[in-house]
Order: sequence, then structure tokens, then C-alpha cells
Amino acid sequence: MWLTRHKFLLVTLSLLIALYHAPVNAFNQMSVDVLKGEGEIAGARIGVAPWSPGDYHLPLLGKVVVTTEFSLTQLEASGAAPDLNGNAVFAITPVLRKPLGRLFSIPTEIEFGIGVGLLENRHFGQKDMGSKFQFEDRLGLRMQLTEGLAVSLRYMHYSNGGITESNPGLDFINVSLIYPL
Repeated sequence: MWLTRHKFLLVTLSLLIALYHAPVNAFNQMSVDVLKGEGEIAGARIGVAPWSPGDYHLPLLGKVVVTTEFSLTQLEASGAAPDLNGNAVFAITPVLRKPLGRLFSIPTEIEFGIGVGLLENRHFGQKDMGSKFQFEDRLGLRMQLTEGLAVSLRYMHYSNGGITESNPGLDFINVSLIYPL
């Protein structure tokens, strides 16, 4: 647990330093999230979008915004054995956002994404995740509070998609603060 937390902090600090020194417009936005999973599982997440989102018109969906997010998530399972209570996930997730209009006069979008993730440890809490390779699925509601600042409420799911016999999956409710870089 100690080593996992310090690795997460080290990678997060390195990411923040890289963002600070990145060329202008190299990254479009950053998000900082808190996650609550089933039982005693909780976590923190940091994500960056490496380029500006694109506006597209798709059949059946109409206008959508498409972006890609790189994220690092640190998970903790309280009450698990010391060697099974921490895990980190690195993920790359393409995200589609569909404007819904205004909710309480705030511009609101629905977001959907399916990406790939890599777990630090295959065993976590009381679960054998079956593989370090996981899919990251998300469905959320995003509200644009100001020109740059947004907040999102998401359901996120990690699973290996049945590529191994053991595929218990992890589910989270996630609150995200998103701001421009």
C-alpha cells in the first residue's frame, strides 16, 4: 500500500510537471476525480486530454464532441490484506459528448466512452480481476459551469471483457472537476 500510494503520487507529480512545461496547446483539459466503488473501494483519478476536441456530425446522434483522455487512477480497498488493498490503473479512453441543451440554465452534455486500461496488480481487494488488461467504460452527465470549468457525474466500469474466466469487474460512481489548460 505504501509503495503504491507513493508511486501514484510520483507519477501524478511527474504528469503535472510535464503539463506545466508542455508547449502551448499541447493539452486541452485536465480532470481531477474522486471515485466511490462497491464496498470499501474508493479512489482518486487524474486525466488529461492531449488535444482539442473535435466537433462531428454522426448518423443517428447528430452533433457530437469527440476527445481522448489519458488517465491515472489510484484505488484503495479498505479492509483487504496489505498486499491486495492498493491498485493503480492507467487508461486511454476515447470519449463522445452529446449536447443535451440546458439543465437549470447550465449547458449539459451526456458523455460516453470505451477505452483500454492497464492495472498495476491483477489481484485487488477480494477480487481476481483475471488480467491486468481491462476495458474502461463510462457514462456520465457533464455540466459546463463557466467558459472553461465543468463538472461531471459518471458511472465507470472496469472489466476484462471476458477474455479470461475470472472477470468480476469493478464499478464506480465518479465526480469530476474539469478545467482547461
